[in-house]
Amino acid sequence: MRCEGGDTQVTIVGIVTPCEWDGEDRIRSFAVHSWDEQQVIIENRGRGRQLERVLRRKVRVTGRVTTSEEGRKTMVLDRFETLADDDS
Repeated sequence: MRCEGGDTQVTIVGIVTPCEWDGEDRIRSFAVHSWDEQQVIIENRGRGRQLERVLRRKVRVTGRVTTSEEGRKTMVLDRFETLADDDS
């Protein structure tokens, strides 16, 4: 996965997991964990809000990724699709 520099359009295959919760234990944001052990935080806006319905499922996500100075990768989601376990 290439994420250096500014915004980079990437496609990642991985599992959707919760990432942050609010004070009432509701999910605030999600992450996609890829097979090469990368974690990308999905911004909770636009299509990113729809990931709750595919929680803990295999997905292919495409969007613009930025990397913070600390190395945290964040994606603004453009599209996603749910995959069968044998899809890549």
